[in-house]
Amino acid sequence: MIENDSDIIEEEIIMTRMTAVMGAHTGPGIWGIAACPVLDHQKLRS
Repeated sequence: MIENDSDIIEEEIIMTRMTAVMGAHTGPGIWGIAACPVLDHQKLRS
């Protein structure tokens, strides 16, 4: 069914599913930290 449809990319479905599962288990906090462009790792270590 999915394999026969050329408009559906199987890898995108798998990645979307993995991202949803990871978000559900880690919560929004880890994604906010990972996406923060101002986060300075040097200041956190000192």
